[in-house]
Amino acid sequence: MYIGNHRWFECMHVKGKTYIGTTVHRGFTPLLMLLALYACQRVPNVQFSFEPEDHLEAGEVIRFINDTKHATSFIWDFGDGGISRLPNPNYIFEQAGIFSVKLTAFNEEAESYLTQKITIHEPTLLGFIVFDTTETLLEGADVWIYDDEKAWDDRELPLLSGITGEDGKTVFMNVEPTVFYVWVFREEAGGSWYYRGYTPTLTRNDDNWFNVPCVWLPDEPHQ
Repeated sequence: MYIGNHRWFECMHVKGKTYIGTTVHRGFTPLLMLLALYACQRVPNVQFSFEPEDHLEAGEVIRFINDTKHATSFIWDFGDGGISRLPNPNYIFEQAGIFSVKLTAFNEEAESYLTQKITIHEPTLLGFIVFDTTETLLEGADVWIYDDEKAWDDRELPLLSGITGEDGKTVFMNVEPTVFYVWVFREEAGGSWYYRGYTPTLTRNDDNWFNVPCVWLPDEPHQ
């Protein structure tokens, strides 16, 4: 944009007024430069990022990090109907898709905004179908999973745990695409159903289901 001998660019539209200012080629007075720069400094400088940065999944908690300067209040629009007024919100997208996340920042004089598109993928799912030697589905079986083989061998507290439902299934969502080590057990009178094994490397952003055939371990007889 040119005004007389001066080359300007638009800085921001604020409350019906446009503040402009940047490098000027000739004839630009120090007072006009100061006023232009001052006007731009009063406008919120909106910046934000999010964690994790890659492979975002539906159902996963995403932390939004607000790096905006010169602002006193905020409105987040996550592009799926959800909003927040927190400076640094955590948010969960329930569905996969591409969403335009908009952060609007306000101060006493002005408002401005920044929009970023983010891609939300399908969740990485790890599921187990647990059954006994007659292929009867086992309800109420404890399923412990580990991402560390030594912790699994030592039967330490698991990374994640679940209990099978009436359908013999339990599901873990938003897991890493790695190998998981598994303990399954269900105690009954006289013994317990038992499984020990591990998965192959999971496929990211996909449903990874595994059959778990348990064996019967009778209680040791009392001496």
